[in-house]
Amino acid sequence: MIRLSLALATALALAAPANGALADAQELAAWRLAVRLNGVEDYRAFLAKHPSGNFAAFAHNRIAAAEGPRPAAPLVSAPLAPPSDPGADPAAAAPRFDLSPGQRMAARDGLRARGFEPGPGEGEFDDAARAAISSWQAASGFPPTGALTEAEYDELTAAPLSGALPAGAPMTARLDPGTEGGRAAAEAALFYGPEELAEIEMRLARAGFAPGEADGTLDEAAREAIRAFRFSRGLVAHGFFDRPAVDLLMRATASWPGPVAARK
Repeated sequence: MIRLSLALATALALAAPANGALADAQELAAWRLAVRLNGVEDYRAFLAKHPSGNFAAFAHNRIAAAEGPRPAAPLVSAPLAPPSDPGADPAAAAPRFDLSPGQRMAARDGLRARGFEPGPGEGEFDDAARAAISSWQAASGFPPTGALTEAEYDELTAAPLSGALPAGAPMTARLDPGTEGGRAAAEAALFYGPEELAEIEMRLARAGFAPGEADGTLDEAAREAIRAFRFSRGLVAHGFFDRPAVDLLMRATASWPGPVAARK
């Protein structure tokens, strides 16, 4: 298994950075290889290369199913915040959102894709990364604090076409193609297969909707469940899914790691 995991990691490392259809094809090939090997380290290697990819949530689910539930963090009473200082650093006053190493990589990828260079770092955000975040926030209609809130992280990573558009309208409204054909094409561009579609149906059922049999076909009942879920979350109400809808569904059913567990 170690040899297979190293082979996967090597294949991912050698894949040249690419954009558009080639990047999608590379991610799909890497995901199918990870699924075939089905080891925790294989999924981690996939996430190292595609931390915000279309299959990232599925990879996290398989790892979580293998490792089991984590103990709940102890409750800690937060101290009262001191009065705001007009001259204080705005980043320090921003709502705190602790990003994992993978999320910081995804945020950097999102900044680069939108033309805001965060520098070569991979760990905690340095001055160059904070400056890039501030510039993107200002261009996107957010307060330029240099520190990402959870909503800003979602905007930066889950909406690859949003760019620096003003954030006055909901993210999915700005991205919605507006036609059934366009929505179907956007859904197909995620390249989810029957296994991923079946998991989406299972999660819709766990979220309280009725998609019918979880067979990965997305029939009329499943489409109606998707429409109802989207409406319940304030998204554009139609029967197709996109990355923001899938991400919200994963969060809504986060207590269930999924139907497939990776091998440890």
